[in-house]
Amino acid sequence: MKSFFKYVLKNSASIILLVLILSVVGYYISLSVPKGVFPNVFFPRVEVSVSNGYLPTEQMLVKVTKTIEEATKSIQHVERVISNTSMGHSELSIYFDWNIDPYRAYELVSARMGEVRGSLPPGSEVVVRQVTPSIYPVAVYAVVSDTLSRQALTRLLYYTIRPAILSVKGVYDAEMRGALWEEYWVVLSPSKLAQYDVTGEYVAEKIRQQNLIDFAGLVKDYGRQYVLTFYQQPKNFTEILDIPIPLKNNKYISLSQLALSFEHHEPILDYVKIDNHQNAVLFNLLRQPNANSIEVVKEVDRKVAELNKQLPEGVKIGKYYDLTYFTKKSVRSIIEAITLGALIILLVIFLFLRQIRMAIFTIFVIPADLLITLIAMKLLKIDLNIFSLGGMAASVGALVDQAMVVMENIERHLTKTSSRLEVVVSASVELLPPMSLATFTSILVFVPLVFLSGIVGVFFKQLAFTLASAIIISQILAAIFTPVLAYIGLSSKGEKLSGFEKLREKYGNALSWTLKRSWISIPLAFSIILGSFLLYRSTPTNLLPKWDEGSLVLDFVTPIKSSLEQTIKEGKRIEKVLEKIPEIEHYSLRIGTSLGHIRTAPVKGDFLIILKDKRKRSVFQIMDELRKKVPAAVPNLWEFDLTQVLEDRLGDIMGAEAPIKLELYGRDPERLIEYGKMVRDKLRKREGLVEVNLKTNFSGPQIEIKTKPYAYSRYGITSEFLKSEILKAYWGEKAGDVLKGEQIIPIRIALRRGECDPLLFLHSMFVFSPKLSKLIPIRYVANFKYRDFTPEVTHENLVPIALVTARFRGNDMGKAVSVIRETMKRTKLPEGITYNITGFYKEQQKSFKNLTFIMIISILLIFIALLFQFSDFSIAVSLIVGTVLSLLGVFLALFITKRPIDVTSFMGMLIVLSVVLNNGILVFHYYKKYANQGDARALFHASKVRMRPILMTLFADFFGFLPIAFAMGTGTEIIQGLAISVMGGLLFAIFMSLFMMPSIFVLLKRK
Repeated sequence: MKSFFKYVLKNSASIILLVLILSVVGYYISLSVPKGVFPNVFFPRVEVSVSNGYLPTEQMLVKVTKTIEEATKSIQHVERVISNTSMGHSELSIYFDWNIDPYRAYELVSARMGEVRGSLPPGSEVVVRQVTPSIYPVAVYAVVSDTLSRQALTRLLYYTIRPAILSVKGVYDAEMRGALWEEYWVVLSPSKLAQYDVTGEYVAEKIRQQNLIDFAGLVKDYGRQYVLTFYQQPKNFTEILDIPIPLKNNKYISLSQLALSFEHHEPILDYVKIDNHQNAVLFNLLRQPNANSIEVVKEVDRKVAELNKQLPEGVKIGKYYDLTYFTKKSVRSIIEAITLGALIILLVIFLFLRQIRMAIFTIFVIPADLLITLIAMKLLKIDLNIFSLGGMAASVGALVDQAMVVMENIERHLTKTSSRLEVVVSASVELLPPMSLATFTSILVFVPLVFLSGIVGVFFKQLAFTLASAIIISQILAAIFTPVLAYIGLSSKGEKLSGFEKLREKYGNALSWTLKRSWISIPLAFSIILGSFLLYRSTPTNLLPKWDEGSLVLDFVTPIKSSLEQTIKEGKRIEKVLEKIPEIEHYSLRIGTSLGHIRTAPVKGDFLIILKDKRKRSVFQIMDELRKKVPAAVPNLWEFDLTQVLEDRLGDIMGAEAPIKLELYGRDPERLIEYGKMVRDKLRKREGLVEVNLKTNFSGPQIEIKTKPYAYSRYGITSEFLKSEILKAYWGEKAGDVLKGEQIIPIRIALRRGECDPLLFLHSMFVFSPKLSKLIPIRYVANFKYRDFTPEVTHENLVPIALVTARFRGNDMGKAVSVIRETMKRTKLPEGITYNITGFYKEQQKSFKNLTFIMIISILLIFIALLFQFSDFSIAVSLIVGTVLSLLGVFLALFITKRPIDVTSFMGMLIVLSVVLNNGILVFHYYKKYANQGDARALFHASKVRMRPILMTLFADFFGFLPIAFAMGTGTEIIQGLAISVMGGLLFAIFMSLFMMPSIFVLLKRK
């Protein structure tokens, strides 16, 4: 081994060049690797969406939802099928177990949908998509104008802007929202139809016949070939009126004698608004799954800048939401935190070693390690996101641990008269075996994370794998690169540090006193265990930490009977509240559509609110203000909800509409909704809960029309004919197209209703009787029945459920769930109705259980590894007990800072176990060196030798986490709990490593 290190040191230039080359490769990888907020992975969940106009809820439920539910639930590996059925729309989420390949899950669902598609009602539009973060927009743009109409903006977006955006590399789609298309309307006169003895359906059929473009054959003549095209289509809305309509007396009249024709637009189903602009059309920018979102948005911004120069006057494309801005700020903040942490570590190393060149050269290890770690991430297919960057930030202290240990050991040998080459070689040889074993053992802490499943497993595996990769690479660099730096940078001889020598002597006296009274470790250990348990019980719990994104979504639902126009009025009232909040920079309103869905109910709307970058108040304070002011300004809202965008997306991925979701199960949907309202009203009165909503939308009111039994025998009117006439009067019926350039403009046939009230007209409407050849009142042939509303139907695994969702104040989700449980115990539910609490809470319980199990498995693996390393039961037990007891510092730090125990805190605990274990192994390696002096004396000498490197590594790790613990910058809030956990654990580990472990070992040896 000595010859190896001599060879390395004699080829120092080559080693430095190799590290430099690998670092440069890592840097270029960082430029091309996909960047995002969440890991760019596919989840074992597939969404199926079916739309069919305004088909009644009952028909959608029986003919669409149940058909798909039964077909998909029988697919292998499917765990849950959740469906939501409303008028004209069914949405299903199919959840597979986490062991299946997500691509395979998508293929299985697509294949099954191909089998059942033929049994769905005609006109059903089916969309199947795989859930991944890339299905959500990375940016939202809008085409706005105060002069052009919404139809003109739609045409401009679709035919000019959208093709240019789709040409940008990495763009998957530009989803349009709020589009309003042109149509040519042909409005028929009922009296004219009666006068000429024709029906509206007859006229529509004649228009269809005059609307053909088709192949009619080939003609070959004198070597030429002619294609015969049957082109029977009007070129504009004026030509439509020239279409001939045959009459029964073999005469013809033109359509102009029966109708008027004019340019119009399709029926308005949604509404969008941007800031104070008069008209707007939005488009959501979606990226390809493996594309770099930051680069995609940057290129789209360039394209938008070019397009803005070419647009008509008064039209502008603006960006009103940019997720990559948060991503860039997060990446920059974490890099700044890493840099600042490295500088702090530099100061710690200098204070302990008192050699500035040594400290600076040690710090060189950090950028080299992180850049080479990027190569490992590329091989492991890990992209740059908040969690992988968090793993890098969390590894900063650990990265220099091995380098510091090597540097300290070399510096300690400098007092000898040997040459610098011999000092570096002997010190490196002495440390390499135990340091390698210590690194291997500490890495075992993270191995069981491979078995962590669920959304937390997907996200935090990336953090753990990045952290483990960085530690392994740091070990390699410490073994090869650090000796080279020491050989180049160290002075020829060292100096005694009198301050540390005095500290070492004081420590020796204290340790000697402790070892003589080693029995104290027993009651002390039990006290620590009891204290940890009590702190754990009194500390808040949550799934994930909260962070300030700088944007939020305000969802609202108006009363059941509200029209689109009424919902727009309510939205404008909310808009006035938003205009008075100075921190809001932009907002966009959607009604009848949303960020994630093309079509929603006309009573549903959402605001996407973008906050100013420089502001005094956090997003949480602004949300509290909105919770007070919006319900006061619009008191009749059926539902009101506030969330941040990324939290909302995370909920979509997990299938959780809110952090806490209460599911009521039963067989009668209407009865479930009745009790859902009761539970919702009770929970709204409980302190600590906010935005408690019954997540059931209602369509209605409805007027059900039924043809009378004798309608055909007396008047010649069929149900199909009557439906067609009513459809023409209140919706219009498509009867062909007009081609205008590349734009296809539909022709819509409608019946003139006059100026009377629409509802009154329905009852006084006249329909043409083919048998009597005259108009008759509709009441002769139809009955009318009124329904106030029709609720949506929600199923889970084919069983009807009602959903009550809730959010909570503060950061203690466990306390909020306790309040809900207490309320449900007092609520008497009838027989046949049961409940279950899910949402983020369910994922939290599952994650905590899995992480606890992983921690136990990690400890067992470490214990086995220690037995193999040392072949000494007492050493293995001392190391395990001392390491585990260090977790008291974690709970104490969380309790003092009022931070919740969440999955990041658990990750912090694993890091504490890894670092403390690493130091403990090196102590007992030195114990083996002095073993001939007796157990107590040998461990006494080993602990004194290892006192300075232990303090140095623990303090360096502790202070290296300071920037993250103070959440300096955007994004670091996500791993703030991890930093606080590690700092608390490491601070307490000083006592455990220097006193508790030796005391337990001596006690075991004596017994």
